[in-house]
Amino acid sequence: MHKIRSSEFAALLLVQLLAPASFTVFNIALPLYLDSLGISIADIGILFTLASVFYVVVRLFVAEYSDLVGRKLFYVSSILISAVSTGALAFSARLSQILAVKAVRDTASAAFWTTSYAMAGDKVSKAYRGRFMGLFDSASTIGGGIGLVIGGWLAYEYGFFDTFLIASAALLAAFALSSLLITESRESRVKGKLSHSRAIRKSMRFARAPYNIKALALSGFFLLFGFQLTESFILPILLSTEFGLDAFQVGAIFSAGWFSAALVYLRSRHLADSVFSLKHLYVSGLIVCALFTMLMAFAPNPFYMALFWTAHGAAFGVIGPASSKMVLNFAREKNRARDMNFTRLGGDIGIILSGVTAGSLAQLFGMRPIFLLEGVLIIIAALAVLALVREHAPTS
Repeated sequence: MHKIRSSEFAALLLVQLLAPASFTVFNIALPLYLDSLGISIADIGILFTLASVFYVVVRLFVAEYSDLVGRKLFYVSSILISAVSTGALAFSARLSQILAVKAVRDTASAAFWTTSYAMAGDKVSKAYRGRFMGLFDSASTIGGGIGLVIGGWLAYEYGFFDTFLIASAALLAAFALSSLLITESRESRVKGKLSHSRAIRKSMRFARAPYNIKALALSGFFLLFGFQLTESFILPILLSTEFGLDAFQVGAIFSAGWFSAALVYLRSRHLADSVFSLKHLYVSGLIVCALFTMLMAFAPNPFYMALFWTAHGAAFGVIGPASSKMVLNFAREKNRARDMNFTRLGGDIGIILSGVTAGSLAQLFGMRPIFLLEGVLIIIAALAVLALVREHAPTS
């Protein structure tokens, strides 16, 4: 366990604001950019699906290698590669170019999220994990919300070219901060020559993961499959085409959900350290989230869509710290990044399937029924946690 300095803590939080802000500028601008190019919603779904494959594969390897040789190299490199690929999107106008850029960006994003949470977990004691990870989640969410507002406004005022370049510049600032102020959280465990073949084999040993890690992975499949059905591109395109909102208004509605989640994180992070059952706190948040998601299918105007989306975000604010603490508690210390990544493996597979599923369903049935399907999938995720997770099971 490393003692974290106040300057390093501040740097971690600042990077956790800047990087997600830049990611969500990309996320809100990209579907609108693709729509402006006249690309069909089914093709957009295929693009998001293909790019997500790289995300899943890279997470497996980065998790294992960061447990073995340390996290900082992967952490800072992921931010730099994200900056370069986001800037490259400004010069991409063909579907094949955009797919290549998004694949690289998703690869770097996978490495960032894998190492950032593992690094934070390395640096905080078990007694305060709920509070610290709640702050960490809150910083990510506030950054994401800021990025949504700024991304929508930049796209509306200055166009997509400038928007992607500004997001790239913010990531370069995060790269400088992380390189200079954040120290390595884990020394190398490799003695002698590193066996890459052995590391690769270990990165795929999901069957040997702790029981609760596998249970959370199954739940995560349904949760992320459902959530990404609408968040990745269906909701912004629906707001733009059905309600006639411009990019700034779409970003503002998206950010309302993210900011509500961040505000609730600040309160629920204390609850995660004091509540008797993290599992029941997590499940309660999922059920509320599912109900508001289903209501979004019937929103008659942008006001109600924004209201339901904001309530949906607040429910996620309850889920976040409870989820982060459960994962850290269930993960084995020597394999923390690998086990944390295994909990996300089901969700990653769900993300891969969600893009093409959402595009196809929207083409056949329209966009609104997808919110009902998402709600059902979130309820299944909640039932999986309730039935399968054993809060006091050993980690090994």
